[in-house]
Amino acid sequence: MPKKRTTRIDLGVVEQTTKEWEPKVIDGEMVIALQSGWSIHVGPGKTYEWGGYVCVYDSEHKEVCYWDIAELEDDPEATFGAIMMCAAGCRPE
Repeated sequence: MPKKRTTRIDLGVVEQTTKEWEPKVIDGEMVIALQSGWSIHVGPGKTYEWGGYVCVYDSEHKEVCYWDIAELEDDPEATFGAIMMCAAGCRPE
């Protein structure tokens, strides 16, 4: 079992002071707005309320990337990395 991180890392992220950045449920998806104007959408799972899929949309609400739970189960590290890179604005090749 992986160790829990006990130290907090300051990434220099701007503190969110408005409710604008809180996740919202829209059309059955949890939507997390990013400061870039992009958003992460998380779909319902079979076992838990969220986690069946993750999709990243750009500021024009065009789907950039999509991952299904099967991809996460198959290769968790690569999938997590791809989700974070995409959310950071790195476009897939």
